[in-house]
Amino acid sequence: SAASPKILQNLIEEQEKKLEENKKIIQKIIPQLLAEKNAKKTQNILCAYEGINGIKHLLEESLAEVQKGEEILILGTPKKIVEYAGGYLKDWQKRRIEKGALCKIITDPDSSSWKEPWWKKNKKEKKSKTKISSSASPAYLVITNKSVTTIYFANTIFGFKVSHPEIAEKYKDFFEEIWKRKEPF
Repeated sequence: SAASPKILQNLIEEQEKKLEENKKIIQKIIPQLLAEKNAKKTQNILCAYEGINGIKHLLEESLAEVQKGEEILILGTPKKIVEYAGGYLKDWQKRRIEKGALCKIITDPDSSSWKEPWWKKNKKEKKSKTKISSSASPAYLVITNKSVTTIYFANTIFGFKVSHPEIAEKYKDFFEEIWKRKEPF
């Protein structure tokens, strides 16, 4: 015969009790973890993420690193980044413009240009400059003064960030060398 439906209520109450116990444990652990993190003297040089939310986190970190008048360099715009995050990238660019950071982008040959008035105005005011490459990039690179973020598209989307000013400077020099070339490059 079937068990009493009240058993379901007992199961829910049991799970709620376990959840409350876990909350208490986590609330005790968080201050310890924060203290440990703040006590760390070294900075993480490399971090990696998988999935669209991880990629958004990496891009948010890159945006947070730049100040008004500084430049963000973007190399490559694979079609998949538009498929995965087209609306997010537009919002990210709007926030970058509001912040006063400049941007140079070397796009893939099959990338379509945004037609929105805010983007056209931004390009006319030279807050963003774009050039088209003659070949597709294997990744989406975002270069700041402090870091280089690389995003790849395979079966899944994943990326990593190298936080090292000296390495970032070498990537910036490399980007600028490509930027100076006459098209196509």
